[in-house]
Parts: sequence; structure tokens; C-alpha cells
Amino acid sequence: MRSCGPFRLTEFTPGQGTPFERYDDHYGHVPHLVSAPARAGALTSGEIDFAHDLSPVTAFTLDDNDAVELVPRGAPACSA
Repeated sequence: MRSCGPFRLTEFTPGQGTPFERYDDHYGHVPHLVSAPARAGALTSGEIDFAHDLSPVTAFTLDDNDAVELVPRGAPACSA
């Protein structure tokens, strides 16, 4: 598969995790991939503004956090 970024998609199965591999021919800024618990921690600490694909358990845990707005899958990410 081709890539224009630092990672290359190796396979895709809807509803499953998506594996990537390093793409050595990439040039430029290399982003950091972090696990779901790390994304949740970064979200609640204010380090990031958006986290996607959180597990139902993580979403349930964050539901009482007033600093976090949970948007169900399929809902628009932004409202007018």
C-alpha cells in the first residue's frame, strides 16, 4: 500500500483495530501514536482537544467529567 505520511496502513477490517507500519521513505514531522488510555489521559489533562475511538469503558469513565464532551459515533463532530 502507498502512503504519503510516516506510517503505512497494512490492512483494514471495519470495526477492528487498524495496524500500521513505519514508512521509512517519509520526510518531515513524525507524529506520535498513543494508546486509548493515553489519549483519554491527554484529553482530561487538556493536552489534546480531541480523541477518537475511545472504548465504551473509557467513555463511561469520562461521562462524569465536565471538561469532556462525548459525541457518539455517527453524530456530527461540530455543531453550528
